[in-house]
Amino acid sequence: MATNFPGPYVLKNFYSVGGREHVQQLNVQVQGTPDPGDGMDTITFLTKDGGSVAADVAIDAWIELMKTVLSTMDSSSWTRAELWKAQAGTFNLDFISTYTTGVAGTVATAVVIASEIIWTFRTANGGSMRVHVLDTPYSYGDKDTPPFAYQNLTDVADFVVSDDAWMYARDNSYAVSPVAFFPGQNEALFKELSGR
Repeated sequence: MATNFPGPYVLKNFYSVGGREHVQQLNVQVQGTPDPGDGMDTITFLTKDGGSVAADVAIDAWIELMKTVLSTMDSSSWTRAELWKAQAGTFNLDFISTYTTGVAGTVATAVVIASEIIWTFRTANGGSMRVHVLDTPYSYGDKDTPPFAYQNLTDVADFVVSDDAWMYARDNSYAVSPVAFFPGQNEALFKELSGR
């Protein structure tokens, strides 16, 4: 079985819930070769339709979608984004840039501790891709299929498969179809929080 390495670049979106920091990682392609320390406003992400978008603009728009899956409670917020360059054929990453987001969650429901939500997608090359968030206000439940039960969840999926999407799957293609949404419990986080 082939190993799908990260990259060519990795965008790490950091968020905090109840003092616990988490990170969401998304692969991206960029235009040119940015240098370490370049501002996100000088970096350009490539999109599915062959176009491009400024990294800071892309991140702001993504966080606008992502704030709808974090609670207004427990100081839940998206705090910053970092861009890293993947070393080809490895899992090693080299730092490129950072960007402050500072956007609070908007769901007026308590956090379900150790919860996780996962959107899964089919890619143009036949692989799979996922978007993952921990400590959300979503209860554990059954798999949901498109269109999802909540509009904000559908909005996220619609963007990831849109022509304007810049998230790049590890199989070197873009997402073309949402498959499912999974609300559940993250076992590793549950064990960490329960002292097991």
